[in-house]
Amino acid sequence: MKLLVTDYDNTYEIHYECCNKEEIFNKNKNALQKFSSFKNIVGIATGRHFDAMYETIKNRNIEFDYLCCNNAAEIYDQQYN
Repeated sequence: MKLLVTDYDNTYEIHYECCNKEEIFNKNKNALQKFSSFKNIVGIATGRHFDAMYETIKNRNIEFDYLCCNNAAEIYDQQYN
């Protein structure tokens, strides 16, 4: 089992104008789903507060095992415990 933790803003999802942002997002999402399918653990880290990240996760249908919000001041599992 392996663990992969990725930053969200401008890593998992690009916000600045540079390229095909949706294509990069979909490639990242697919790569993390594939990584997870091998029984590996995926964490998403962000400086955002939980409410903002929760909306993004729900709207973008993002899968994860752990979510670190507020620069790791809060850590949640898949059920948001």
